[in-house]
Amino acid sequence: MTVLVGYLPTPEGEAAVSAALAEASRRDEPLVVLNSPRQGALVDPEIVIHHPATDPARHATFYRLVARNRVWLAYRRLPAPLIPIYLVTWIELSLIRIRSRANLAVWFAGLRKGLKGGHGQRRPMSWRTVLRLTRAGRPPIV
Repeated sequence: MTVLVGYLPTPEGEAAVSAALAEASRRDEPLVVLNSPRQGALVDPEIVIHHPATDPARHATFYRLVARNRVWLAYRRLPAPLIPIYLVTWIELSLIRIRSRANLAVWFAGLRKGLKGGHGQRRPMSWRTVLRLTRAGRPPIV
């Protein structure tokens, strides 16, 4: 079970983190530190936090949610004529990038879920915004 500790930039907060670190190490469990700001500071500049580098693509859920969210994003924010162009572009890119058949099957399940609905209110960007994005080198179809 994860060990959770609240941290304040005080001697007591330091002691709490030290005790929690020892407990997490003793139990061989992860440690989560809840940083409680003081006097408007969002973080304590003295605290050092290490985050493990993990690849989100190791989970099948990643592929499903990426596909579903791309459909939802296109429906919500793109002008109607750009939606099929955007989706075809991302289908082609995904077919090239995803090597595993199992992950590809999960990706297509997410695509189907996105196409079924649940995407929320449609508020597409203006064509002026599309032009500005394109001029900036970020066309909204890639």
